[in-house]
Amino acid sequence: MAHVEGLVSVPALDGDEEASAPFTEYKSPSLAMPLLDIVVGTTVALVKLAQHTDFVLQLIVVDEAARPIEDLSLAFQAEWQSALSIHIGDTQQLPPIGLTVRQPDFKVVFSYQRQISLFHRLENAGRILARLRRNYRARVNAVSWAQTMFHGDNMSVVHRTHCEASTKFARWPFRGRQENLRPLS
Repeated sequence: MAHVEGLVSVPALDGDEEASAPFTEYKSPSLAMPLLDIVVGTTVALVKLAQHTDFVLQLIVVDEAARPIEDLSLAFQAEWQSALSIHIGDTQQLPPIGLTVRQPDFKVVFSYQRQISLFHRLENAGRILARLRRNYRARVNAVSWAQTMFHGDNMSVVHRTHCEASTKFARWPFRGRQENLRPLS
C-alpha cells in the first residue's frame, strides 16, 4: 500500500502492524506512480495526476459513468489514449448535475449537453455492450425503491431480505439521531 501526499487518504492501520499491508509514504507522485498497480480517484484528480507524471494506465474503469457530463467522461481517454476503458453506470438513476440549467439569471449555451452523460448517449445509440439485470447488492427498502422507481421488470432482485450486517444496521439504536452524527473527539 502506498500513500501519495496530497493525492489520496489512507485509512488508519488496525493496530496490528504485522497483519497490516506494507505501507510507504511518498511526497512526490512521480516517485510513487511506477510502483502502483491500481489508482483510484475522482475524474478531475486523476487527470491532474496524468499531467504531472509519466504514469500510463492500461485499464480505466469508470464507475457511476452516467453521472459525469460528457467532457469529463472523455478526460481519461484524452490523457490515456491507448488504455482500455470500461464504463459502468445506470442511466435510469442519477443524471449529471448541470448547476446552471434552468437558472433564470444565467444564459445556458450548452444546457442539453450538461444534462446528459456520454454513457446515456452510448445507450441511446445502442452501443451498450452488456446490461446487468440482477441486483445482488441492494436489499429490502432500497432495492424495492430502485426497482419501482427506475427499473421495473428489467431488474430482478436476488436478496429481498436483510443479511446479518443490514439487520444489525436496521436495529442500530443510534441510526439517524442528530446528536450521534457529531465527530468523535
